[in-house]
Amino acid sequence: QYSHGKGLDCFKNFTDPCQGGPGWTNAHLFAINDTHTFSPSLLLNVTLGFTRGVWHIDSYNPHGVNDPLGTLGFPSYLQSNGFKGVPAIYLSTYANNGSTSTGTDPYGNYRLGQDTGQLSATIDKVHGQHELKFGFDGRLHQMNYLQTNAPVGIFSFDENGTSMCPNDIADCGGDAMASFLTGTMTLPNDSFGSSYYEIQFRPATSNYQYGFFGQDNWKVSSKLTLNLGLRYDVTLPRTDRYNRQNYFNPNVASPLAGGSISYTEPVNNQPVTVQLTGGEVFATPSQRTNYVTDWSNLQPRLGFAYQFAPKMVVRGGYGIYYGQSRSGVTGVVPYGGQGFNQYTSVIPTYQNQGDTPYLHLSNPYPNGLIQPTGNSLGLMNDVGFNGNGPLRTAVANRTPYEQSWSLGVERE
Repeated sequence: QYSHGKGLDCFKNFTDPCQGGPGWTNAHLFAINDTHTFSPSLLLNVTLGFTRGVWHIDSYNPHGVNDPLGTLGFPSYLQSNGFKGVPAIYLSTYANNGSTSTGTDPYGNYRLGQDTGQLSATIDKVHGQHELKFGFDGRLHQMNYLQTNAPVGIFSFDENGTSMCPNDIADCGGDAMASFLTGTMTLPNDSFGSSYYEIQFRPATSNYQYGFFGQDNWKVSSKLTLNLGLRYDVTLPRTDRYNRQNYFNPNVASPLAGGSISYTEPVNNQPVTVQLTGGEVFATPSQRTNYVTDWSNLQPRLGFAYQFAPKMVVRGGYGIYYGQSRSGVTGVVPYGGQGFNQYTSVIPTYQNQGDTPYLHLSNPYPNGLIQPTGNSLGLMNDVGFNGNGPLRTAVANRTPYEQSWSLGVERE
């Protein structure tokens, strides 16, 4: 399967706010199945399969210009993420023709590669009044994913850049277009929107799933049949190809102040020493996951059918069914990837004091782009900010499940 698409080209140039660049998707599937009959009452079925899907969409550079940044006088370092395009530019009081005022959609670049490999085997045995079934299902999941946010930068302009008064005083004039023409972007945390650049995190995760099951369809009598089954699933937590994961450990000793702080208790004037704990712990080659495995996914399955009258049957059943674990492969990492992407805000005025223009669009980040720290800071990562990451405890990775039961009467 293959598909290709291209958006509307409103203004016929490479800064067109209407058009995304070319996009394509494809999907491939391979499967092989073998059924072997050992005897009239013993059967083995084995399946090997592989699926791959790719999604590749560009919102930048629909006309394929070789150097769109240089053509407009922007610095080449804005291409650090590997996307050829121009910054997304927003003007506060002017209606947008597309996602932006000019420049292409910063959120519309996608890279997705998703693979699933599966090996399953089932053996069926008929023995007297019992029909026995035992099986195994193993799967490998892999996903590479990127959805951009500000891969060439987002530059916002409102009336404050050319206002006679600082600090968002609306009665002092100013115009967003005039601010754009003078290159004076919004201040950080401006009410209209900040200007910034993001160095993207590109997760490449994989994980394994295993399932084992057994079932007995037991014809107790001509009137009563029992279905007795048990399934066990285990999902191993995801790993990242380059170990770009972290978790939050509330009990680890903090490196701050040697791991403790001492003070005098004001009530009784006694010295007190308190241990400082908590920090982000990063994956390593020997400990690659940021979740612990949930080993508790047992799923009993019970059912019956009983003919209690010549033309009437009562049927019932009960089962526990587990869903997908939160620790499986993922593209957009909600948390657990601290340190591996980085924002750099534009500082448009001198020392960020709000009224003296400081930079030009030809060099919007004169101090350079802040690089991701990765895992280099260890437990000091995000100190002074919000510590983040999943808890690597059994309680934090309980697999969701549901219980289902039914009871009914059927009359012929």
